[in-house]
Amino acid sequence: MNSAACDRIVRLGGGFANWGNYKVKRFNIIGSFTLALVATAVATSAHAQSASGSVLIDTAIPPDFDKGRNVSVQEKARPDYDPLGINVGSLNVFPSLSTYAGLTDNVLLSGSNRDTDGFAGISPALRVESDWNRHQLRARARGDFQRFFSTPRRNQNNWDLGVLSRLDVRSDIAVTPEFQIGRIYETPFSGGIQSDFTVLSSYLRTYAALRGSYQAGQARTTLAFDWTNLDFSTINVGNGTIRSQRDRNREAWRVTGQVEYALTPSATVFGQLGYERVDYDNLLLSGDPNRSSDAVRFLAGMNLDLAGLLRGSIGVGYTHRKYDTPSLYPTLDGFAAQVRLEYFPSELTTLSLSASRTIEDSNILGTTGYFDNRIRAQIDHEMLRNLILSGSVDYSHQNYVGTNLKNDVVGVRGQARYLANRRLNLNSTISYTSRNRNGAGLGSDFDEFRVLFGATLQY
Repeated sequence: MNSAACDRIVRLGGGFANWGNYKVKRFNIIGSFTLALVATAVATSAHAQSASGSVLIDTAIPPDFDKGRNVSVQEKARPDYDPLGINVGSLNVFPSLSTYAGLTDNVLLSGSNRDTDGFAGISPALRVESDWNRHQLRARARGDFQRFFSTPRRNQNNWDLGVLSRLDVRSDIAVTPEFQIGRIYETPFSGGIQSDFTVLSSYLRTYAALRGSYQAGQARTTLAFDWTNLDFSTINVGNGTIRSQRDRNREAWRVTGQVEYALTPSATVFGQLGYERVDYDNLLLSGDPNRSSDAVRFLAGMNLDLAGLLRGSIGVGYTHRKYDTPSLYPTLDGFAAQVRLEYFPSELTTLSLSASRTIEDSNILGTTGYFDNRIRAQIDHEMLRNLILSGSVDYSHQNYVGTNLKNDVVGVRGQARYLANRRLNLNSTISYTSRNRNGAGLGSDFDEFRVLFGATLQY
């Protein structure tokens, strides 16, 4: 870590102390033990602002590599600390409520005008799971309502509703419908717009899917249809200026087929082929045609679940996207990848690695799309049965095809989670995010340190 970054840590710590003198008292949620957890996270960690939410359209068929032979640190049952939930007939209901407070040393992720600000939030959640011999039902409702003390245009109202069911038509046939809707805020890992506007941008995402699978001996075939609609909100740039994002509104239709064959009970090979149609609702703000397109992607690879050692999925292949207006937007194609691996050196430690390479549309003037290359490494360690330490590193390289524009985003984060009892969890997080650009039009370079601590009540 360079000296400038170290100086910012010192300034952040001083700002945190000063902020605490007049802000923390108002919330009265931080005890000395939680502050100790913050110190633990600082001493042990690395992990960045999460890249979740940075890819607008998720994987069509989620990787299915878990055969029940391994249990990660985060998944491990802890009978003395896990919530019991509320039994309603054959359904189990798990309500929770989280509160948190924190500090950032660059609230608007600016390259030149850095401002420190504190924030606080509340996150209610409700999870429902069925307890049936056949079929399955899972539903969730959650929110994350965040308020900044001095920068109200950074306030966020995240919320998310989802339901997924599995209908076991026969022992060899299953049908899985799924529906999601939510308000999502973009992260610094998003490359669709200039970095200056990324954290001010939000969108309403609506998703519906229907997947069917057929198992015949060692082979399984899956067919999936899904639809995603993205509706972007305007951005309050400041000084009374509003930036429209209506030219980013779009819907995507996909059909994906996958064939798997089990070589052994622990290893499966697969091939996947998908087609996607993207239709934009409006012309560009300049009046030019938008980036409506057709795309295909092929992946081939292997799923593994080796007891006490390793589990995961590796898929590599080819992706091709052709735009409706080739005179403005040239065809994009190239290597595609989707990787997720978990390594279990012991029952107390889990090492995770994920990577992907996809084509994403860009709303930056003079660009068509970009290859989004990302990798994430994480370690989870159970220091005590009720104290879990986590650290992770995220890296994303965005290469805008046909231009010299490039983005590099790095995030590092450390977290400590203390399970006080069935009803109460305490947590603390420290993170650092840096985004560097190469070429004009991508916005400013920036970095940010952030600390957060909070508590979760669960039943």
